[in-house]
Amino acid sequence: MTDMTPPQDLGAEMAVLGAVLLDSRALDDAIEAGVTGDAFYRPAHGTIWAAFQRLHEAGNPVDAVAVLAALVESGDAVRIGGAVYLHDLVTSVSTAANVGYYARIVLGKALQRRLVEAGMRVAQIGYEGGGVPADLLASAQSEVLGIDGPDCGYDTWSQIADVFDQVMDDADPSTPRTPGIRWGWADVDEWLNPLEPGQLALVVAYSGVGKSIAVGNIAWSAAVSQGRPTLMHGMEMSRLEIGRRMASAAASVPLSSFKARELTEAEWGRLARARKAVDTAPLVIDDDEDVSLASLRSSVRRHHPDLVIVDQVPIMRAADPKAMREQQVAAIAYGLKKLAKAERCAVIAVAQLNSSAIGRADKSPTLHDVRESRALQHAADVGVILHDPTNGEKEDPRAGEIDFVIKKQRDGVRDKFIPLASQTHYARFADLARRSDYEGAGR
Repeated sequence: MTDMTPPQDLGAEMAVLGAVLLDSRALDDAIEAGVTGDAFYRPAHGTIWAAFQRLHEAGNPVDAVAVLAALVESGDAVRIGGAVYLHDLVTSVSTAANVGYYARIVLGKALQRRLVEAGMRVAQIGYEGGGVPADLLASAQSEVLGIDGPDCGYDTWSQIADVFDQVMDDADPSTPRTPGIRWGWADVDEWLNPLEPGQLALVVAYSGVGKSIAVGNIAWSAAVSQGRPTLMHGMEMSRLEIGRRMASAAASVPLSSFKARELTEAEWGRLARARKAVDTAPLVIDDDEDVSLASLRSSVRRHHPDLVIVDQVPIMRAADPKAMREQQVAAIAYGLKKLAKAERCAVIAVAQLNSSAIGRADKSPTLHDVRESRALQHAADVGVILHDPTNGEKEDPRAGEIDFVIKKQRDGVRDKFIPLASQTHYARFADLARRSDYEGAGR
């Protein structure tokens, strides 16, 4: 029969505590390794660790005498075994130098226990059932993704001297580095910096202006033209619809021809060449219409993309359905920023504008007009607005154009209006004076 005792190593726990009692400097090493009170399996050990922390934070010595006095004051001395047990802890180790080794054992066992507990909660979710299947899956994923381990990420700190070395290495032209992800239009890339890992970009427009066309073009450029792994979560359209738009843009085949199944021989030839271009393209399209931050994080960890496109944020499912809508969207916005940083990828989030600008004299929208929550513009490193300069007037001299407006950019220009050709019949936007990536693939 399998031993169902939770994973633990009491000897290692005693060694960590004993090392601190031998030499209080070991406390800093243990804390730096990630030890916290809840890492200990035996409750008494967690209580002793809490006494260590209280003394340490107050600037008092952390030795057997001071710890015993602190435990007497809190009423925990008898419960943990008194002075006799503190003596046992001191004699359990011969040196404090190995505290890091024992701390890693303690943390590893604590992680195992959290895995077991999460597994039990996942099993309970499965047995109880009920509700929407997607919600059950998201709840199960949240349990697993919510587990923090002793070495699950990367160091979040560096000495300033090390940071300066990184700055100098990065500025040296001879230092090899992975370039940022270009946006795909030469006119835009001239003014908008490439997307870097950890950045959140916001692309917004009125309904019907072409947000999905724009991010589809960006996804194609990143994956096909630049060879960068890209994950596109399209919640508004099916994979077939997204693929049809990309094929239309790449092969210069009107969308109407796909729907009518009336492609000419020349169009079939261009489509075949476009198909060859995507043969090894690192582009994943996910059309799950029920996406939460937890499920998105799971998807990112599965596919390891450099670029993630979320089309679009208002459709994402909030973690707290009872919260006010503005709070829900704010949580999603800052969650996307944290995801970009934690997973070291760039994220493009798509959202809609409200109608505030329609009543203004120039009718030019701003990021303040983003629907539902201003947290999106605050969380984003880059903010872009797609705007129809004709405001729907077919006789306007700028008919057939779209403005790509850079409204927010760290370390770059702002309030820059970049005109692009609006070729919506091909599901693409193109440079007015230069050939686009799509035109090169389709001809």
